[in-house]
Amino acid sequence: MYSVQKQKIAIIGPGNMGKAIRDGLLISKKFNKENILFGEDKLKNNEIAKSADLIILAVEPSIIPVVLHEIGSALDKNKIIISLAARVDLNILAKYSNPNQPIVRVMPNICAKVGESMSCWTSRNLTVEKERTVKTLLRAIGKEILLEDESMFDAITSISGSGPAYVFLLAKMIEDFADSIQLDKKISQEIITQTFFGSAKMLKLSGLDADKLRKMVVSKGGTTEAALNEMQVNGWRDIFMNALNKARKRSSDNVT
Repeated sequence: MYSVQKQKIAIIGPGNMGKAIRDGLLISKKFNKENILFGEDKLKNNEIAKSADLIILAVEPSIIPVVLHEIGSALDKNKIIISLAARVDLNILAKYSNPNQPIVRVMPNICAKVGESMSCWTSRNLTVEKERTVKTLLRAIGKEILLEDESMFDAITSISGSGPAYVFLLAKMIEDFADSIQLDKKISQEIITQTFFGSAKMLKLSGLDADKLRKMVVSKGGTTEAALNEMQVNGWRDIFMNALNKARKRSSDNVT
């Protein structure tokens, strides 16, 4: 009988994203630990690819073609290739793999490490059974959305793929401010962490959009208004919008 839990998963790539996927899968307990294989070099990659049912490519976009060439002899129509790389579309994955190879393009994020990734994906040549397998995999590390339109990936990469870095940067700036006024570090970290956690929970569960939630915090002539006005005067919104657009444009610069 078919069991997703018995599928062998090869994660190729020693970087942060590959490790985040591995850790997220382990804490989910939805896949057997012994079936999660981790490769960090050419020899190991080929070895684990041969025995795997799902091959996750967690490497830099520019070396996706190289890795697919290295593991080419291990590929067949029963294996699913799952690429996490930005700037690598389905056409590129198809070009460097076998004809009719089941291929998946995913944009997860680093929050996979704690089982809270937002993973958007699209695919080619998947059977119903294989699609179910991919969904189970991605739900083990967080939430998943199947995209019918691959052109959405550039925008999604700039928002959810890079998104955690924006949040962490803002948290670091607040930490730096807390340090500058000599607030106890342990206290400031607890305050900042809970503030971000609570805000995210409200955004997720309240049913209200971000602007309405912001207005609930701002009172006329108050401290929050003073802070937000200062940001507006200094062009904070334009800077952030331009940054998102830079990320989107970079994502559209596909590997060939």
